[in-house]
Amino acid sequence: MRELAKLLHGEQLVENGIGHAIDQEINWLNKAGTYELKVNNQLVDLRITSPDKDLIILRLLQEIINNIIKHAQAERIQIDSYLEHNTLHLRVAENGIGFDPDIVKTKKSGMGLNSIYKRIEMINGKLALNSAPGEGTSISIEIPYP
Repeated sequence: MRELAKLLHGEQLVENGIGHAIDQEINWLNKAGTYELKVNNQLVDLRITSPDKDLIILRLLQEIINNIIKHAQAERIQIDSYLEHNTLHLRVAENGIGFDPDIVKTKKSGMGLNSIYKRIEMINGKLALNSAPGEGTSISIEIPYP
């Protein structure tokens, strides 16, 4: 029952468009007061929607934020989102402890990371992950949109 409520909550979040859903996630993160946030969300006034993709994009962002909270030990997070040439761009960067992506892939321990890759695949997106120990992490996602 909780899973259904969670799913419906997600659908409710994206009902006003992905830009507003991203804003709500950022507001939630901001209320925690733990991070210095820099945000450039150009999707707020987006007139087109893709409800199925929007929900997956929201879940991607939630998973990325969750990974930052759990593992990154970051102080600053930057989130950029915009639409260009029918491609939705979402970039999240932080100044945390970083990691070696190859080690995480071989261990299969990065469930959050595996979940992100699977969701990207579902919507024919592309993901670029840059991280190194002591260097922080940035994730750039491109998704055909709508």
